[in-house]
Amino acid sequence: MGRLYFQCVACRHQSSVISGTIFQASKLGLSRWFLAMHLLSQSKNNVAALELMRHLGVCYKTAWLVKHKHMEVMRVREDDRQLDGRVELDDAYLGGERSGGKAGRGSEHKVPFVAAVQTTPDGRPQFVCLRQQPFTRESVAEFAARSIVPSTTAVSDGLRCVGSVRLRLVANQDPATWP
Repeated sequence: MGRLYFQCVACRHQSSVISGTIFQASKLGLSRWFLAMHLLSQSKNNVAALELMRHLGVCYKTAWLVKHKHMEVMRVREDDRQLDGRVELDDAYLGGERSGGKAGRGSEHKVPFVAAVQTTPDGRPQFVCLRQQPFTRESVAEFAARSIVPSTTAVSDGLRCVGSVRLRLVANQDPATWP
């Protein structure tokens, strides 16, 4: 069965429903794409391309490509999100301690990133923005300008570089007293 195309009466340009999407020019059926979407979005942990390969019944290269196309779509979708209301802002590190190395903040084996979480008034998380970057006043201010609405109440543990954020900042308080 051939694909269904739509044609413009004025210019005779043809396009299909999947034109301009991640499904365009794919030989993989839409049912497998949707199964991959379901598996990738409903898993609490990461789904490996090898596991996706088994579930979809495709080769590893196809599973890897499907996974990375979906991840890119999700990244682009969330790129413009701005947090609003009550936002908890803090520094975080990714990576483990190596023997003989410095532990904690400032370790050369850990990757620093800024974490901002929009919460409900009762403290439940709603949305999160993460960005890998150093903890300088300029970089945190740039992160806040891009990811946080100016009218936001930002809650922080008082890290000095967070003080550069042009928001209503509530710092060094007992979490029970946070707004």
